[in-house]
Amino acid sequence: IREQASSILALRAPMANDLRSVIGAIQIAANLERVGDLSKNIAKIGKKNEPFIKHEFRVELEKMSHLAATNLGNVMSAYIEQDSERAHSVLKADKDLDRLHKKFTKILISKMRETSDDIETLTQLLFVSRHLERVGDHAKNIAESTIYIETGETGALDNVEDQHRDT
Repeated sequence: IREQASSILALRAPMANDLRSVIGAIQIAANLERVGDLSKNIAKIGKKNEPFIKHEFRVELEKMSHLAATNLGNVMSAYIEQDSERAHSVLKADKDLDRLHKKFTKILISKMRETSDDIETLTQLLFVSRHLERVGDHAKNIAESTIYIETGETGALDNVEDQHRDT
């Protein structure tokens, strides 16, 4: 994507909407690459620790992973369909994912304080939770790029976040 974008920039000198599309594609590709890295890390942790993960933790991780995957799918659909309104909807889902991550982190730290028996697995689950929260952040970044491509507006989700804080 970077090579193709560079070629377009060098050979065609795009302007306005076309330039935003190329810049947005570069930004989205970088975010998707990070999501792939995080997913790979989650898979490695899961493979190594799967037999040791208690049911109560699985339920929380499934909620988080479902929300992260849904959010990512929704934002990619928004990008493909060039739907900036749909991209704005990513904010709420990201906030929900942030809340789940914070809640799950508190649960894990509490368990760590109770016993050191499962400390390695619990630590790995903290990493998984953080990685899933980061996937949500990358989906939010993709939403911002999608909005930028369509409207030229930068920092769109920051503006929405500020409005939510004020209410």
